[in-house]
Amino acid sequence: MSVPFYILYCIISLVVFIGIVFLQKLLTKKHILLGLILPLLILFNTIIIDVQIISTMYRSTLGPRVFEKYNNGLLISKSTVVTSINLPTSILILVFFNVLTVVLFVVFFAERKKIKREKELTKMRINDLE
Repeated sequence: MSVPFYILYCIISLVVFIGIVFLQKLLTKKHILLGLILPLLILFNTIIIDVQIISTMYRSTLGPRVFEKYNNGLLISKSTVVTSINLPTSILILVFFNVLTVVLFVVFFAERKKIKREKELTKMRINDLE
């Protein structure tokens, strides 16, 4: 894989990301429930992916593992290593895969706040005209 391939991949990813954010803004303006579709869909999807990654990662390393060292067919040493779930790595995986979810929720709440402010300004204008 060459450098132009990675540059193209980054550009396409950025365009898709901007498109998703624009779609989120559009859906939030239409209706509050439409604005929740993308963040919740991506949240549930990333939770499923995170659980699969973490379980696969720790399924292969969890529990006691026996290491044996041989020399010319004779056992020289035998050691047992017990591994456990690495919590910081699990949290890092959860955070990394949910960046888009956080961005979409921020866009949702920012747009809802903006819409609420515009409605209040409209009410004030109507009251001023009366």
